[in-house]
Amino acid sequence: MKHALRHTSMIVLTLLVTACGVLTNVAPAAKPFWPTSTKSPAPVWNDPVYLEKMQALISALALRYDGNPDIAFIDARNCGNWGEWHSLGCDELSDADKAALIDQWKSFKKTTIIVPTNGDTEPSFQAQYGTDSYGFGIRRDSSELDLNAASYAFDKAPAVSEWGGWV
Repeated sequence: MKHALRHTSMIVLTLLVTACGVLTNVAPAAKPFWPTSTKSPAPVWNDPVYLEKMQALISALALRYDGNPDIAFIDARNCGNWGEWHSLGCDELSDADKAALIDQWKSFKKTTIIVPTNGDTEPSFQAQYGTDSYGFGIRRDSSELDLNAASYAFDKAPAVSEWGGWV
C-alpha cells in the first residue's frame, strides 16, 4: 500500500473472487463448479464452506482496513464471474443468498463499500439491498451513470463507474 500511495492520493481495494484470485485460498474445501460460458472456475456462492471462509476474510479486512484514510472505497466483489455478480454459466442465486453475501460486509462501519450492479435501468437486488440496508454505494461497468442503475444511489450513497466506452 505504501508503494501505491507514492503514486496516488488514495487507493481502492477490490476483493476479486476468481480462479486467479481468492478462490484457491478462500474456498479450497468448497464445492467449485465450472461456468461453461467463461471456462473459469467459480465457487458455489451459497456453499457453507465458501461463506464461512469468505466471511473470515472480509472480517479480517475490516479489522485491518476499516477507517483507513488512504482507502477511497472497497469494491465488494465476493460473488459472480469476475466478481461482478454475473452468473454466466452458474445457477442464479436467490435474493436471500445475495443478501447474505452483502451482509458479509456489514463489519465495515467507516470505509465505504461499493456493490456492483448488473442492472441497466434498475439496480440489481444486491446493489439496492446494500444501499437500503447499509448505505453502500453502487458500481456499474459503464460511464453513463445517469442512464443506468447506479443512479439509484444518488442522494443516498456514492455511485461509481468505470469507463465503458470506446476511445
